[in-house]
Amino acid sequence: MSADHADQYDNDCYSTLTPPAMVLDVGAANFRAGICGDDSPSIEGPSVLGVSRALQSASGNTPPQGARRYVTGMSLYDTSSTLQNCGSVKPCVFYDHRVRQVRMDVDGLEAIAGFCFGGRGGLPAPSTAPMLIVSPNNISPIQRSQILELAFERLNCPAVYMPRRASMAAFSHGQSCSLVLDVGASMVSCVPVMDGFVMQRPSVEYPVGGDTMDAFLLEKLLGASSLRDLHSVQSATRLQRVRDAKHSYCARLATSPLRAKQIQAIFGTLSGRNSPCPSPIGSPMSASVGYTLPDGTDLASLRPPEDFARALPELLFDPSGFISAANRLSSHLPRGTVPGTSLLSPVNLTGFQGLHKMIMEVVPQVDVDVRQRVCGSITITGGQSCIENLPQRLRQCLGPSSGGDSGA
Repeated sequence: MSADHADQYDNDCYSTLTPPAMVLDVGAANFRAGICGDDSPSIEGPSVLGVSRALQSASGNTPPQGARRYVTGMSLYDTSSTLQNCGSVKPCVFYDHRVRQVRMDVDGLEAIAGFCFGGRGGLPAPSTAPMLIVSPNNISPIQRSQILELAFERLNCPAVYMPRRASMAAFSHGQSCSLVLDVGASMVSCVPVMDGFVMQRPSVEYPVGGDTMDAFLLEKLLGASSLRDLHSVQSATRLQRVRDAKHSYCARLATSPLRAKQIQAIFGTLSGRNSPCPSPIGSPMSASVGYTLPDGTDLASLRPPEDFARALPELLFDPSGFISAANRLSSHLPRGTVPGTSLLSPVNLTGFQGLHKMIMEVVPQVDVDVRQRVCGSITITGGQSCIENLPQRLRQCLGPSSGGDSGA
């Protein structure tokens, strides 16, 4: 074999002979895009879609020629002209309670891909290289064909690969066989992965996640009225700040779990603005020091009480103390006939008993011949996996039945 032909099969020459694949991963809260083989994504941003004001004003008529349906790539931290041009917002990925599946807005996916590849994102055009599109674990065949049609017909991709999210999470942590625990924004799932393939039958998922905690925190800080209009631009920017407050003050699990009665006492009366004590800060130090931003926002109103912040992550392990509060929240969250129109999923704790119970529910359903290989490691992924002490609490709750290490 000549030297030229030898170089053709050299792994170091892969990127020079064939363009490396581009990766698009759209989640319920954020999207990530980049080049296959890079250490980190090239582009990250919120997966919230801004509905064009021109499209809304058409109200069923033919929209103006050249008008874009969705606006993407906008920052939720400023009220720029891009946000002002949006009549409303909606998520690109959402949990549809009617069919109990995660669904993707295909037109929104096209808008995000157009922003990342060959647009303002700076990545190459999708027609120049193969594309890897991460799909939900339980994606329907209809949605899968719609996304493939989008990739081939509208984006002109030369080749497309659609792996499931759990298998990609396992591979990203160097595991081909693993039990993947995905704690995302709109749902939590426990999915066994065997040799890179998702085992659908033992998989379990519930519509509980970061959105549920956001709803509790939003009512605590801003009152129940803040949950009624969640499709406006103002609601999207407000919800982003609430999520930042959650990650700053409520992202730590206590070393010893709280009892259900303690959680019920803390969440008994949620509404922060209607509570007898108007200040959400309970400590003397925070009560004596107050800061106000130039726009009039009191920083104290964006910080939850210490006991509330300590109890909120307990939802992932003991939801029994949250049931009464969840029933009250469900009456305020919108339940429109069109799924995915609100930024928060309806609070539904039915059947969910905690992350550790999910794992105990899945492990016995895995075939006994491969159970040791699959359950030998637990891979924790998703936006809520950044909660401090989460792997340690899982080990504590599972005990000897965990079967191996857990990585995040």
